[in-house]
Order: sequence, then structure tokens, then C-alpha cells
Amino acid sequence: MNPAPLARLLIVDDESAQVIALCRTLALEGYATAGAGSGPEALCALRAAAADRAGAFDVLITDLMMKDMNGIALLRAAQDIDPDLVGLVMTGDGTIDTAIEAMKSGALDYILKPFTLRTIRPVLLRALAVRRLRLENAQLLRRVTVAEALRERQRLQLPQAVLVRARRLLDDELEAGLAHEPQVVRRPQTILEVERRVDQPP
Repeated sequence: MNPAPLARLLIVDDESAQVIALCRTLALEGYATAGAGSGPEALCALRAAAADRAGAFDVLITDLMMKDMNGIALLRAAQDIDPDLVGLVMTGDGTIDTAIEAMKSGALDYILKPFTLRTIRPVLLRALAVRRLRLENAQLLRRVTVAEALRERQRLQLPQAVLVRARRLLDDELEAGLAHEPQVVRRPQTILEVERRVDQPP
């Protein structure tokens, strides 16, 4: 039985040799890797993987300069598909401006080509730590949202329950009053009074 992969990586570069080499190298490190030769191809893979949450990609590693769609545009589109996806940008153009632009587009880190396995290992570990944190935060947010929705539902249902109990109480008092004429039954004048009387023990 094969061990579970450390993470699922999508590697994007318009240089096929770069994609193949990086996929093979990182696969030997225990990662599940998939390659794409363009931004549109990568987005198709991301959408297909997002349909099955268990098969979603954890990290997107993309080249910055590509023909059909550059890495910045790809990162932005990828975030729309999976907001918890972690993006890494690799490029041979190591200027401050491109690094800043990549970070603004959601990239966690910026890798200069050519790079070695020793260089990318700690970057991937940091990316996976961020991915786990994002998934945990998303799960916590969903739990909080569900809890708030349940509380709001209960709050909206409570007045109806109070009115039903109040109506039963008033009907019982009315029947008792009619059975013991000339006793006068005074109906409560306000909802607050109704709630107080409903809460009183029999």
C-alpha cells in the first residue's frame, strides 16, 4: 500500500522540460504532482480538482512569464476557484517590482530560477503550513456560521412558541371563567405579560 502523498502540487510553466523535471523531482520527495503548460490549462485542472475536495491541489507553483496568461493573472484566477490555495511564483526575472506584484496577487513566496531542491524544500514546507492554517480557519468559520444560523433560527422560532403556549393558557382560563360565572377573566394586555404568565409554573 502506497503512503499518502505529503501534498498535491500543480506545477505550471510554458517550458515543458521545466514542468517534467520539477514534477519528477518533487514526486520523489513524496508529493503528488501534476503539470500544466499554460494558465488556461492550469485553471481547468484546478476546477476539476476543486469539484472533489479530497483531490484539491494544496499548492500552485507557477512561472511568472508565460504566453497565454502570466503567473500573476493565473494566481488571481486560481484564488477565485480555491481561496485556500497557496501560490508560489518562480521566475528568472528577479526584480523587486515583480516580487511585490506577485505578493500582492496572493503569492506566498517568490523563487528565482534556476533553483535547487534544497532551495524549494523549505518553501514548500512553509506553504503547506499556511495551507493547513487556511483550511482550519475556513472550517472554524463554517462552524461559527452554522452555529449563528441555528441560534438565529431558534430566536425567530421562540416568539411563535410563546404565542402558542399563551393561546393555550388563555383558552384554558376562558373555559374556567365560563364554568364559574360570574367570574371575569382578564386577558393579558401585552406580549411581555403573556410571556411572564407562560413562564409561571402551573
